[in-house]
Amino acid sequence: MKKESVIRYEQMEASPDGFPNYLRVNLEWDESKYQEMIQIVKTVLDDFSESDLFPKSVHYFFTAEIDHIIGTVSNKLFLRSTPKNLTKEEFISFIDKRKNELVELKEEFFYGKI
Repeated sequence: MKKESVIRYEQMEASPDGFPNYLRVNLEWDESKYQEMIQIVKTVLDDFSESDLFPKSVHYFFTAEIDHIIGTVSNKLFLRSTPKNLTKEEFISFIDKRKNELVELKEEFFYGKI
């Protein structure tokens, strides 16, 4: 039986409104969708912290999805969608912070305490 956190993760991943899909389709950052994704992933990690096995769908997030997200937001075309309330420099700094968070999460999954 799947844990509720995995079900939520898979629903988010399959939804056009889930952060990874929304980012790919719209080429714009949605902070609330990003935070929701991170919270779901962290809940799954907590649920499986005592296990040597993780669901394939979550494993994919760490082996491919993080790289896709970072690649998308690193593309110069993405940076053309700077929100009106931020300067381009502020937006680049914000995106760099989020990319670093994702890299750290990935490193924790593969090499850290998770």
